[in-house]
Amino acid sequence: EFSGYLWRGAVVALLLIALIVLIVWLIHKYNIKMPNPFRPKEIVPPHVEAIKALEALHHQKLWQNGRFKDYYSALTDILRRYIADRYEFGAMEMTTDEIIVALREQEMPDKSRRNLVEILRTADLVKFARVIPDEQYHEQAYLDAYYFVEETKAVEVIEAESDETRKEIDD
Repeated sequence: EFSGYLWRGAVVALLLIALIVLIVWLIHKYNIKMPNPFRPKEIVPPHVEAIKALEALHHQKLWQNGRFKDYYSALTDILRRYIADRYEFGAMEMTTDEIIVALREQEMPDKSRRNLVEILRTADLVKFARVIPDEQYHEQAYLDAYYFVEETKAVEVIEAESDETRKEIDD
């Protein structure tokens, strides 16, 4: 009876080994890239993510196909996500008015602030009151959103090494 268990265990072990060998062979054959769990995930700045998302939205041509609500929903989601990441408050869960109030404390160009308020308020009208803005406004809303992200992105300060710092390191 014990030899029967031993025999079944050996068969199961061989099948598992064969399965592992098959998986490794398939990964190698099809050159499948596996994520490295020990490598830290690259941190993408909020403005880079927002610009990519805005460009992707622009290429979808939603408003050109009459999908105004989808267009403005996506546009405001991109802006809300950017604001949440950039200014570190819960813009995704806030109303337009709450976002506007929260951004009053943030330093930004007046034109950017005005454009953002106009985009958010117009988007609310499109999404909830089924208002359709003038034809040229759709493209302008995209450009204003792009301008807002570019004008409000966090600026990284890179300090140049002085000669004294280099000397201290060399010593």
